[in-house]
Amino acid sequence: MQLTAAPSPRGTNEQTKPKKRANIRIATLNMNGASAPTQRMNHIDKWSTIHSTVRNEHIAILALQETHLDDDRLNDINRCFGRNFEITNTGMSGNPRTTAGVAIILNKAMIAPTSVKTYVLKQGRALVMRIKWADAGDLTILNIYAPNERRQHPTFWAELEEERIDQRMPKPDLILGDFNVTEDGIDRSPPQENERAATDALRNIRLSWGVQDQWRHDNPSERLFTHKHLNNGKHEYARLDRIYSKRELANKLFDWKAKPSLVPTDHWLVAVKFAPKDAPLIGGGRWTWPLNARHDDPLIEKIIKKGIQAQIEIEEITNTPTEN
Repeated sequence: MQLTAAPSPRGTNEQTKPKKRANIRIATLNMNGASAPTQRMNHIDKWSTIHSTVRNEHIAILALQETHLDDDRLNDINRCFGRNFEITNTGMSGNPRTTAGVAIILNKAMIAPTSVKTYVLKQGRALVMRIKWADAGDLTILNIYAPNERRQHPTFWAELEEERIDQRMPKPDLILGDFNVTEDGIDRSPPQENERAATDALRNIRLSWGVQDQWRHDNPSERLFTHKHLNNGKHEYARLDRIYSKRELANKLFDWKAKPSLVPTDHWLVAVKFAPKDAPLIGGGRWTWPLNARHDDPLIEKIIKKGIQAQIEIEEITNTPTEN
């Protein structure tokens, strides 16, 4: 089911062209519900923290899971934040306020697409966005909130593939979200076996789609957890929130981050920078010296003097007792 087929949120014409960026930050977060009753936050309060997170972390595209939004709540959020965001959400039929729900946010300050199309592969659990901006070509992003019950995973992935084929959609370039299962023992503490059918289903579909866990490829022995919960009075940790990518994008992804966010949730924010081919930055905002400045001897001399003076001041501060 296609939700939208719209041009750039800002619109374009011959006088106004979309901004081009050298890279954009793409992120995923399970927000654990539209509100946070234990912290006396309603849905507007909680989405205000999402708004701050997107701005502070310079996120261009954010995939959210467990949004718990119905049309009324989504309208409220659009009224408050619609000037800054384009929000596409799909909720569970029947009880959208109490379970599942996935959304994709476009930050208008960071990216101005020439084309955006979103499709629902599975209500409340799988949302696809095809986006085009600058000269970077199409990017297909799949936002996933996999079932908590691992026995449902083989059917879940099989239905997604069937729906993708029926809608004649390309295989995704990026798959991100909460997969509610880990593929490797290193991604859980204490280590434990997942249900084999669930991990096999995930592995088979990602191999079919040609995507891989690039962060794990770059960090084969590092331990990182994005979710914790209590089980029989003991804390358990897992890297449930991940970003898979096509193999050919490996050299275009960098600056991976996983960290707590302002949003009250039991999951961490996972983010990566994506530098598409042929998408240079035009205009202000990128801090760089002109290349010919390397041969400007008077300028170089001034920079050296400034650096020496700064170092002297730092040494004086370091060696002087102070209460500050």
